[in-house]
Amino acid sequence: MCVVKENLKVELLSELSFIVESGFHQLWLKVQAGNCTSFLIFTGYRPPPTSTDCFDAEFSDARRYFCHVSK
Repeated sequence: MCVVKENLKVELLSELSFIVESGFHQLWLKVQAGNCTSFLIFTGYRPPPTSTDCFDAEFSDARRYFCHVSK
């Protein structure tokens, strides 16, 4: 659940927001205020027993997605 101010347009990027097998959580939001250019917000959680290697693997998917979308 996300709580946002009424004057913000927020879109959940569900293609990138999920929990992977390793336990790494990621949430991506696209936010726009008024007529301003939209921007992305990311938050992630890595449970203590999870290896930091999961960051590289999961962020490479996100990088590919944004490279494709920004064209």
